[in-house]
Amino acid sequence: MKHDHFIALSLAAALILTACGNADTDNTSFESSTETSAPTETEALETMETSAETAQVEICEITADNFFETDPSLSEWANSGEAGDIIGLVDMDYLEASFRRDGEDTYYYGVFEIDSVEDLASLTYFVNVYPQTREGDTDYFFVLVDLLSDIDLTGLNWAPLGIGEDNSQAFRGVFVGNGHKITGLYIDNGCDDNAFFGKVTDSTVVGLYIEGAEVRGANSGIFVCSVGNSNFFDCYADGVASDNSMEGDGLFSIQSESDPNRFIDCSMNVAGASGFYYTTEEPFTMNPYPEGRSNAYLDFFNPNGDGNYDYSSDYFESRD
Repeated sequence: MKHDHFIALSLAAALILTACGNADTDNTSFESSTETSAPTETEALETMETSAETAQVEICEITADNFFETDPSLSEWANSGEAGDIIGLVDMDYLEASFRRDGEDTYYYGVFEIDSVEDLASLTYFVNVYPQTREGDTDYFFVLVDLLSDIDLTGLNWAPLGIGEDNSQAFRGVFVGNGHKITGLYIDNGCDDNAFFGKVTDSTVVGLYIEGAEVRGANSGIFVCSVGNSNFFDCYADGVASDNSMEGDGLFSIQSESDPNRFIDCSMNVAGASGFYYTTEEPFTMNPYPEGRSNAYLDFFNPNGDGNYDYSSDYFESRD
């Protein structure tokens, strides 16, 4: 049994050390070691256990070239304590299949079809870790998300989609919820500024409903924490922002009135830390489009402009 444990540890350490592509061996060192007295099995086992523990905490520098080949558990974000239970659910094959680059010297984007908890975890990892700028007019990060079914996150400690002090790892793109629900959202990572969307910029979210959420952390909301230059249509949030003392707009945690954010036909049912309970009996609209000005998403999902959204057809299929 000791021999089996020794071999298993040896293989584990070797696999971890090669996760960043560091698979080279030093033949000279190996040859010279054979000339000295061999360590006892106990000494070798202790050495391998120490090596494996050390290897497990090594952090890889994630680049665009090695992103899809690097074990998510070796990313800086995975070791930051902010990732919750997401890392073990990430499917790198799914991410690589969903990702594509459209043309030369233009923006990156992927069509991420979300049909499971694993898909949503993978998307969150991709947004929070992929090293592509979220700013500029060319060669920047932009994703398309198509939620195809209801997602239940019960029993998991989740992480915000989009993070960072600035926009470097923000969510940037289009998230079409198609009227589906995300239930059981729970975030308690010891950090502030949490929500389903932690950091959003230059984005559109339409037809996404979050129900039964509990989000902890100062300045946290349910739907989105920090938002800039983004549009939300037909979105709903229900839950407890247990450390948030803001009322009303605390759902979306609108932190800057200078950003031209729009909330059209959105609603909420949210409790906060100070005991407030905020419910919108009717969908609310903030910063509506000027009369006569059209919007592609409103025109597609709510062509009559009467607040009745239709998700029977797929926006992403229609744009191909």
